[in-house]
Amino acid sequence: FLVDPTGAGTGPYKFVSASSGASYVLTANENYWGGVPEVKDVEFTVVADEATAVARLQTGEADLYNTILADSYNQVKTFSNVTLVNSPSSSVYYLALRSNETALNDKMANKELRQAIIEAIDMDTYIAAKLDGLATTTNSIVGPTLVGYKKEMENAGYSFNMEHAKQLIKDNGLEGTEVKFLLASRAWQQTLGAYIQAALEEIGLKVSIETQEWASFLATAKTDDTFDFCILSWSNVTGDGQQMLEPNFSVKNGVRLKYNNEEFDEYVDKSAKTTVLSERQDWMLKAVEKIQGDAIVKTLYSANQIYAFNKNFTNVQMDCGGIIYIKEIKLA
Repeated sequence: FLVDPTGAGTGPYKFVSASSGASYVLTANENYWGGVPEVKDVEFTVVADEATAVARLQTGEADLYNTILADSYNQVKTFSNVTLVNSPSSSVYYLALRSNETALNDKMANKELRQAIIEAIDMDTYIAAKLDGLATTTNSIVGPTLVGYKKEMENAGYSFNMEHAKQLIKDNGLEGTEVKFLLASRAWQQTLGAYIQAALEEIGLKVSIETQEWASFLATAKTDDTFDFCILSWSNVTGDGQQMLEPNFSVKNGVRLKYNNEEFDEYVDKSAKTTVLSERQDWMLKAVEKIQGDAIVKTLYSANQIYAFNKNFTNVQMDCGGIIYIKEIKLA
């Protein structure tokens, strides 16, 4: 059913109209308790094609584009009518490895196989070559922008070490082991997936890739016995490390990774039950050391926030969770 949004909320903007999946129109709330916004009328337009969105930004048809891809960065940098911003984010892309009976290949239960997979992946080289440096690396699944992060988390788990990865495969008699890699059909996953596949084949594994469109990928990633590892992402809009760990990896909510580790859950739970920051950090550190020490996740990169806006406006700021507050935008 459709809910009439015209009278909903007490925010700085009022609903005007919408065309589902195409555009949404708002106007300033003249009675807003926090002051009337300088930007009076706002239209959000849904544009599926990156090239079209960038072209609209260049011609001035669009005043703001908030999700510019790395491939478009150098092009947008040449536009004289816009301000281009490149800043850190709290989003993270990571490799999720099945480790129990939910994996397709039961050899994934061998921690040294999972460790070898993680150690074979050189993300510094990938970011420099494929992303023009428009991303940051961290070895911790709880990244530096999140509340609860400690620098000691960078020492958790395993880092790139191709020769050691090869040795682990050889010592365990795993040469030629077939593993299945589940990917979404989105372009960035295809490019990154091919890079990871080549690295894993270099250490002696046989990697088959199954590609699915986004909705099917999300469903399959919840299903047992369908894959061995996949690429997942998380945009942490709360800015809290506990909200990276609990929703994605707990027994209750980790529906895709299916780690199912009660010791890990205990650490995460305790991090949520204290308001003392140092205590929260210590419990989150234990949780990160546990899950990464078990070779369950490999942080790939944190994509920078890349957005651009018309120079007719100022004070356009995106927080680490990817949210821009239109109310705060000023006229230049």
